[in-house]
Amino acid sequence: MISKSKYVQGIKCQKALWLSIHKPKLQNEITPSAQARFDAGNEVGELALQLYPDGKKVEFDPSNNFSKMLEKTGQLIAAGEDTIYEATFSAKGALAMVDIMYKTSEGWDIYEVKSSGSVKSEYYHDTAIQWFILNAQLEIKINKIYIVHLDTGYSRKGDLDVEQLFTKVDVTEKVKEKQAEVESHLTQFLKLETSIEPIIDVGAHCKKNGNGECFYTDHCWKHIPTPSVFDINGHILNLNKKLGFYQQGFIKIADVSSDMDSSAKLNMIVSSHIKNETVINKKAVNGFIDKIQYPISFFDFETFTDEIPYFDNQNPFEVIPFQYSLHIMNAGKDIEHKEFLGDEHTDPRKALVHQMLNDFPETGSIVAANASYEKRMIRELAAYYPKFNNQLLALNERFVDIQTPFKQLDYCHPDLHGKYSMKLLLPALFPDDPELDYKKLEIQGGGDAMLEFPNLRKINDKYERERIRGALLKYCKLDTYGMVKVFEKLRDI
Repeated sequence: MISKSKYVQGIKCQKALWLSIHKPKLQNEITPSAQARFDAGNEVGELALQLYPDGKKVEFDPSNNFSKMLEKTGQLIAAGEDTIYEATFSAKGALAMVDIMYKTSEGWDIYEVKSSGSVKSEYYHDTAIQWFILNAQLEIKINKIYIVHLDTGYSRKGDLDVEQLFTKVDVTEKVKEKQAEVESHLTQFLKLETSIEPIIDVGAHCKKNGNGECFYTDHCWKHIPTPSVFDINGHILNLNKKLGFYQQGFIKIADVSSDMDSSAKLNMIVSSHIKNETVINKKAVNGFIDKIQYPISFFDFETFTDEIPYFDNQNPFEVIPFQYSLHIMNAGKDIEHKEFLGDEHTDPRKALVHQMLNDFPETGSIVAANASYEKRMIRELAAYYPKFNNQLLALNERFVDIQTPFKQLDYCHPDLHGKYSMKLLLPALFPDDPELDYKKLEIQGGGDAMLEFPNLRKINDKYERERIRGALLKYCKLDTYGMVKVFEKLRDI
């Protein structure tokens, strides 16, 4: 039985579909970020039911090929119910559970709920297979099919307004246009239930993280060595070129020769890697350091998003700073540390702005890693809190990006392969310093911090909350302390 999720998986990669049918245990371990997306999707789905309240729900039961769910759906339709959640249908070897079915005078309207802020191309495959299955049911007439997603323009004021929170997009005509290809795809996918594993190599269809990620990359990519051409900075060697090298058998970085690509930056990365030597343009690095003015503020935000707005004046998926760390180096090389961590139950932005403006020295450079992100957050804080617009925007004129020498390969380290995030810089430049080891922390990345902060609202144990808050402070502090150490290393060249 091909479910709608398996159908969409097959559209992306038939090998992944085959693995999900025959070898599901090879699936990657579910990451906290992936689990958070699943949980958010469930929460959004439950909230969307309020658009059509008082419906009857078909409870999940996968036993006997979902026979009880199919039977219950038929009973609810026969009983004259006009709103059904998780109505389940099968046809021609395919299975679909419909988020919301609502009966109108023209027939049944179908609503597919997505925890996103827009209609994505893959959603048309999702809804097309549903239409195909439901259109084969003799006892019902399908009228329209909609994708329901969050409206990123909605700003919460008091209680959630579910009607304003969601947008309904009629995709009926586009879905009808796809019906011819659905049966063809389904025929291919059903053959995979009894076939051997298809031979499909890694390629551009593989997605290794984020929304829509494939959960079999650990299996399919296990033959790729570390490091490989795929570890080279994508701005220097894009995916198509990486795949071109791979398909020619050039997988290791050392396999790449200067006559294969004319990029001077790529050739420098390869040479540095092969010779295991750090290449430094001292003049450029010294010029970079000379532009930084004391007192130097090493600064880093942590941010989070909520799919469903929790605070007033918050939009779905709005990126909100909730924490910062600030190390200040004076001309005498003395260093002091300041930090802020908001309360998880209240909007942290105004309190953050007040303390941040108080903590920053009035002059001197502000050093950040990926400074464009910090500057963007400050612009958004200025828009949110216009009372301090001028003071906030003035900060942006002082920013310097500590990644610049590494991004421009004025400092080319053999272990960086042209990349320059703090998570890579610190172990490369300070391999034996336990103080600079993210792996010794409970929270080891910005993605973890982004999940932990809003999750604090769900924790009743105050000691557990304080423990996690302490872990958040340690993580963010290492980000800015790490910048201090990188600056000192560059300064002392």
